[in-house]
Amino acid sequence: MKWEKLFATQIVERGYEYYCEGMVDSFEVTVEGIHGLVMGSEEYDVSISLVQGDVDEMSCSCPYARSGKHCKHMAAMLFAWSSQTGDLERTSKWRIDDDGDFQSRLAEIDGLAEEADSETVRSFLKGVLAADERWYHRFCQTVKQDDEEDELLDYRLILDALVHEYAGDGGFIDYKEAGDFANELHDILDEDVAELIEKGKYRLAFAVVNHLLFVLNDLAIDDSGGEIDMVADTIYETWGRLLLNVNL
Repeated sequence: MKWEKLFATQIVERGYEYYCEGMVDSFEVTVEGIHGLVMGSEEYDVSISLVQGDVDEMSCSCPYARSGKHCKHMAAMLFAWSSQTGDLERTSKWRIDDDGDFQSRLAEIDGLAEEADSETVRSFLKGVLAADERWYHRFCQTVKQDDEEDELLDYRLILDALVHEYAGDGGFIDYKEAGDFANELHDILDEDVAELIEKGKYRLAFAVVNHLLFVLNDLAIDDSGGEIDMVADTIYETWGRLLLNVNL
């Protein structure tokens, strides 16, 4: 679809996730365009005008779009529209192929794990954790889940190691790396922090988000593609989820 080119790759990805998760609450299509609601930390009002079947102008009530940028809520609405017009299969074909490759790789890994004895797995794991600081702290966080102070320390170390991986000793992330770095932060918010909220660990989730914000505030990055704004939008939505679950 032509409209995909209007978005940064990571925005299209997140819009597709929102569509698949049923976050498009309602929408209607007229000759003039598309209008509907997409769920985030609250309901966002999305309007998209069409000219001869092509996307012309878009607006959304979310903080990210207010600065004039194309957001994931717009992309989610367009995926819903593509589904209605029968274009979704062509639009998302490369994602379906990627998913098949991923499932094939999982099956291959499962077979290798079955073949390996416990000593081989243990030895390999020790080597990987010794060579990669971020995965070492990730493993610590996975194993030690009873003490929230220890968990918070590991999350902080994971974020710090992530910054060092992308920024290096120079302490700067250039525009070529900014998108991948932002996607890593999105994964932490959408997976790790979301899991903490689901487990009722609200104080820990809030502390992790705050440290992430502290890291971003001190970070030197060329975010000419709006990567930090996108992460800030996800932080805003995460705070919204936290507020919904905490009695003030």
